[in-house]
Amino acid sequence: MIKKILIVISLIITIELFAIPKISGDLETDKINLNSGNFADVAFSILPFCDAALVVGFDGTAVYIPSYAFKFATLENIDDVWNLKSDFLSPVTNIRNISEICLQQVPANYSIKLANCEISQISPFLYRLGSFELLGESEKNGYTVRKYKLRSENDFWNGKTIDKIISTNNKIYQATAENIIFQNYYFQVENDTISTIIFKIEEKTQ
Repeated sequence: MIKKILIVISLIITIELFAIPKISGDLETDKINLNSGNFADVAFSILPFCDAALVVGFDGTAVYIPSYAFKFATLENIDDVWNLKSDFLSPVTNIRNISEICLQQVPANYSIKLANCEISQISPFLYRLGSFELLGESEKNGYTVRKYKLRSENDFWNGKTIDKIISTNNKIYQATAENIIFQNYYFQVENDTISTIIFKIEEKTQ
């Protein structure tokens, strides 16, 4: 019985490690057929006005690439393992076993409006980027990329308390950050798409 359980667990891990990368960010849909090839062709076929990409490996290592450097990288699919490779850009760009490709567009197709917050809105890409810690920048041939590492949790919610959440159909929810679900390119609460989050104003102590 234990042997069978271990086999099942092993199969699940193997399937996850060799899965097609998730596509997320400032998209109009996540129903996307991913193809290998020059990364500029791949990214712009998904999001024509893409400004940057965060490519994430299964080990949590990620690279942020501006769109003008896309053409120097290649997305490979070798035996169902997806890799990003570039000899021209910094070695930081080489991500093996990709789990996610998150694309940025400014302005984004969809953003949550924020009230009583230091910023007025948050896009899916910028929210996802908050799940990563910046380790540094690396330059080669005049092009700079950034290296990131996955955090244990998204730091966007730190120090914030939600007062109300308003959906796109103007329904009001009393909810917490734990009730918000990030659906790759938009946010939901109780199966409703979120339009606005109103935070509580923290009282300043004397």
